[in-house]
This record gives sequence, C-alpha cells and structure tokens, in this order.
Amino acid sequence: VLGRDLQVRFIGEGVAECFENLYWNLGTVFKDYPLVQWGLTNEPVGMTAATWFTAAQDAINALRAAGAKQTVWAPGIAYTGAGTWVSSGNATAWNLVDSANNLGVQVHMYLDTNSGGGDTSIVDVNIGVTRLKPAVDWARSKGLKVLLAETGVSSTNPLAQQAWNNLQTYIQANADVV
Repeated sequence: VLGRDLQVRFIGEGVAECFENLYWNLGTVFKDYPLVQWGLTNEPVGMTAATWFTAAQDAINALRAAGAKQTVWAPGIAYTGAGTWVSSGNATAWNLVDSANNLGVQVHMYLDTNSGGGDTSIVDVNIGVTRLKPAVDWARSKGLKVLLAETGVSSTNPLAQQAWNNLQTYIQANADVV
C-alpha cells in the first residue's frame, strides 16, 4: 500500500472518515521513519476542489495527530495538472494548513497536446515551462514547495530533447520551489 497511491472517490457517507482514519493509522505506524513522505492520493476525482481539500486537511490533521512530521504532498483535482492548477480552481480552493509546516503541492504534467501523456505530440519546446510556471508562481506566493510527481515527453518527437532541456533548466532555476 505504501508504494502505491490510493485513488479516492467520495461517493457516500463515511468515506471521508475512512480516508482520515487510514492516514491516522499509517501515521501511527510510520511516524518514526524519516525517509517516509506522504502523498495523499493520486489525482482525486469526482469532487470539487473545495471538497477534496476538506478531505486532504482531515488527512493532514490525522497524520499530525498520530505524530507523523514528514512532508505531506497534496495533489489537486483535474488530474492535479500543473498547467491547469490555477484555472481548475485548485489555487482558489487551497486552504490547507499544516501544524508541522511541512506541506507541499503535488502536480503532474506531460508535454503532449492535452498534457495527458497519451500521444507523441509536443506543442512547442517551451510547453513544459509554460505549463509549470503558473503552479510554481502560485506555490512561491504561498511559501510552498512543488513536487512534479508525474511528467513525460515522447522521445520520438524531434522537439523532445529541447523541450525536456528547457523544462530542466526552468526547474533548476526554480529549485527553491520545485
């Protein structure tokens, strides 16, 4: 379970409480493991950003109540896309607080046309920077770190190497946040 993200759909009464309880139990068991970091889930779906961040806050509170102090990475809705972090409502709805002051944002980003990783297209050699920058700027304004947890580019596209290099240059230039 720890090596895999959990897909969460809030479809009925009690699910949020189970989610919170899961993290309290995991936090209790792994609170003394310094190499553990917490990724709350992978791409929460079927809910608004406000609903998701309420559940995420409950999970963070449960981890901290269990004594876990390690970093917590919180994704957003809309596939937690870096390029849509602001437009999807994640930036507006984010209201998470962490008593351990060890909280970050998890984003995903692919360099193809729809940012889903499903084809070999690359919009342009700066698409990675264009998509990641709004999330990084927002996180910087909140004093948060960004974990680019999923990314990819098709090696068969002739623009791939330059697009990847440009993204890496941007990440290195913004290492205080990314």
